[in-house]
Amino acid sequence: MKTKQLKTVLFYEYGRYLHNKVFMVLTVAVTVIIFVALAFPRLMSLVNAAGEPGGEGEKPAVLIIDPQKFYSDETIFAATLTGYTFSVSRSPADDDALKKRIEDDELKAVLVVENPLELRIFQKENGFDSNLLAGQLQEICKQQLQISSLLDRGVSMNDAAAIVAGPQVELVTVGKSFLSAYIYTYALVMLLYMAIMLYGQFVATSVATEKSSRAMELLITSANPDALLFGKILGNGLAGLSQLSLWLVTILVGWRLNFAYWADNPVSTAFSSISPHILVLMVVFYVLGFFIFASAYGAVGSLVSRVEDIQTAATPLMLMVISSFTLGMFGMNFPEMAWVKVCSFIPVFTPMVMFVRVCMSDVPLWELVVSICLTAVAVALIALFSARIYRAGILMYGKPPTPKELVAALKNQKKY
Repeated sequence: MKTKQLKTVLFYEYGRYLHNKVFMVLTVAVTVIIFVALAFPRLMSLVNAAGEPGGEGEKPAVLIIDPQKFYSDETIFAATLTGYTFSVSRSPADDDALKKRIEDDELKAVLVVENPLELRIFQKENGFDSNLLAGQLQEICKQQLQISSLLDRGVSMNDAAAIVAGPQVELVTVGKSFLSAYIYTYALVMLLYMAIMLYGQFVATSVATEKSSRAMELLITSANPDALLFGKILGNGLAGLSQLSLWLVTILVGWRLNFAYWADNPVSTAFSSISPHILVLMVVFYVLGFFIFASAYGAVGSLVSRVEDIQTAATPLMLMVISSFTLGMFGMNFPEMAWVKVCSFIPVFTPMVMFVRVCMSDVPLWELVVSICLTAVAVALIALFSARIYRAGILMYGKPPTPKELVAALKNQKKY
């Protein structure tokens, strides 16, 4: 293979992406979406501050109708649910009138106390917060009922409050936080899967396009077929790596700029716990996974005469990529199971499954090194075999060759 030809094809393929309006628009659009999504809490706080008089917005109102004074202290509700204002009424009200006040957004909810053990809550179903509010109101009433029962039995107020509150528990986690690891692993594996799948298919499409337009016949007269194939693979891989790196940097910068607005969010906690070596390994596994499947996609693209036939011819490869992704997703829940460990050493599954194991558990260094080495060897073997298929298939037109015809072509192909 001639290095100069390889570089020429590589930079041509990479430059083709940089001059592709769809690619650039998609890259910029996703970058902006990521940044805006991370800045969303900051933007909402600015909008709320601008629209609220004196910086203090009007809190939603909750009415408590308690004729018998079972739960008469609205300050208890207000102290627990600080985002609402509470008022108490001793007079029963008509249900239709209460519903209208809620529909008119005059009230957020109404708590009607029939007796200590029978409550009715009126509310508008307009989101998850409505069901959450109903549950919180019920819990406050439950606690008040328990405290009243304990006071009737001679228990002091402080002791009653302590009993109802229950024991104070401090959770000390050892090792990785499963929730945090799960959140960032899901996001990173999804990025990994999309990049490998998308750019692998781009290699096949590029090869099939040149073949269907007969441009391939001109190219192979001036360039080595191996240089054409691997130049395409490297060019597409570099484009994918550039796009992936840009999005990762955007996530990092956007999160750091808006950290104060995400401080109490589990997603923020998850991404803040990502170690630098996780991002490095993500790039390593992207490169390994991409080369395995992109080489095979290049070979498949050389066997079809029309771009429309790629989807059918590449179905086995797509199923393999999807299987790798699916195993990785299942492995997130059971990273220490034997079958997950076994799959992490199978080269076609390693980029997804071993990456999941690294994120979700503590993988011994020797296992990580062995899996990477095995995958690297598999990359070399698959690349060499795909190059042979590519050399045999680029001048085969018509229907895709049968396995028997392909084997015969491989035996008789010209050595470059």
